[in-house]
Amino acid sequence: MVYLDYAAHTPADPAVLDAYCRATADYIGNPNSSHALGASAAARIAEAGAHIAALLGCGDMEVIYTSGATEANNLAILGGAGAYRENGRRLVTTALEHSSVSACFTALQQKGWEVDLAPVGADGRVRVPSQAPGAGAWGGTLRELIRQDTVMVSVCAVDGELGVVQPIREIGALIKSINPDCLFHVDGTQLVGKLPGWGYCGTSVPDTAAAAAWDGFGAEGVCDHGVVSPATSGVVPTGQSLLPEGFFRDIDLFSFAPHKCYGLGGMGVLLRKPHVALEPQLMGGKSTGIYRSGTPVVAHAAATERALELAAENADNRWDRVCAANARLRAFFGTFGYVHINNPTGKNDLPAERSKADTAPQKWPSSQRPVGSAPAERSKADTFLQSGNHECALSRRPHRAVPGDGMGMPGALPHFLNISIDGYRAEDAQRLLSEAGVCVSTKSACSSPKTPSRIVYNVSQDKKRARGSIRISISHLTTEEDIERFMEAFRKCFAGSPPGKS
Repeated sequence: MVYLDYAAHTPADPAVLDAYCRATADYIGNPNSSHALGASAAARIAEAGAHIAALLGCGDMEVIYTSGATEANNLAILGGAGAYRENGRRLVTTALEHSSVSACFTALQQKGWEVDLAPVGADGRVRVPSQAPGAGAWGGTLRELIRQDTVMVSVCAVDGELGVVQPIREIGALIKSINPDCLFHVDGTQLVGKLPGWGYCGTSVPDTAAAAAWDGFGAEGVCDHGVVSPATSGVVPTGQSLLPEGFFRDIDLFSFAPHKCYGLGGMGVLLRKPHVALEPQLMGGKSTGIYRSGTPVVAHAAATERALELAAENADNRWDRVCAANARLRAFFGTFGYVHINNPTGKNDLPAERSKADTAPQKWPSSQRPVGSAPAERSKADTFLQSGNHECALSRRPHRAVPGDGMGMPGALPHFLNISIDGYRAEDAQRLLSEAGVCVSTKSACSSPKTPSRIVYNVSQDKKRARGSIRISISHLTTEEDIERFMEAFRKCFAGSPPGKS
């Protein structure tokens, strides 16, 4: 079988499995216990958490271990909204989110919260005005949705179907400039471990004198938020960081799952700024933190730490291999007149003009409003959760100055190739490829089957493409033989004219 569904799950690296097994054997005590073995286990969890924070460049954010990104998202959104409900009843998210995020907002909306959808351009990115109000800023941007009673804005760093990278730092800066008390949650599940290296990260060591030899970043440490000076913290460089400097500056809550970056399943992480309170979603005894009950597992922490270490150590090599595979597949699909690449690029076939309604902020869909609520005036297209459109370009490697980004982040990740084939519904195309020995997905693995892709429709404004989209997700593990076998299977399944209307 040819596996091209790495966005759904990645195989655990043998070194991660080894770290898990060693930690399981070495730390037998309950980290919540007060005896020596419990204290040793708790110390190892704390050490892993500090290293994870350093690898990500998130400074003093607390590492909360969960059962997966779904639980981490639930704790962030439901817990954050619950803790700050006295500040207001307004929330903002996007139509690009994973179901574990959108379901939380639906649940809150059914409890009386007002949920707005931020407008998204044809590049798949949230519209953030680059100028001050009245100085030529776009109409229909995130700015219009943030008020003093907005409790939280939640945006995925990368969506799970097209791989579009959101301008997180710009979004965070806008939120905090309007309402400093508004929480900013980022679902980073599809981002962590996929970028090339961004310089050196550090980790704490007992001997602070050893840090004096570090001259890589000067006195400011590895990011502009809370990772302290090497001269005072005992931080020394250990490898490349996974995210660019300053990425976490305005982020309050950040969730991810290591099984998306060659770690283990059944594990998740929520990063929390020290000032942020959460309403616990699990009730039980004390743990290493106050926001998530349950016995923490040392092996989970150690395995997650090792997965991120490997991602940082091999970041550039992995990125280059994925870019090469992406380029080859794009060239291959370009030979078929009835195959459409849905990922936003600098050259696409989207409509040149869009109506004002297309770019305006959207309310949470009426189909998800609670029984008894007043239905709003909506067109048929609104059921696809559409927003606005404009273009972007995918670069082979992030540059240090990408317009509108400020951190050198790419417009989209090369790990994702989303296509639609004229005349085929998504489930039919997936079935044919599966029978030919190729594993791809129709949408996110957690999405409802046999439904159109909201994300593809938001970007393409084409219902047929949304109904027929399949996601090909590649990895540094994808070999030339995998690509050849995929192309052979694709020709066998879809060569010739399309079978008819989808």
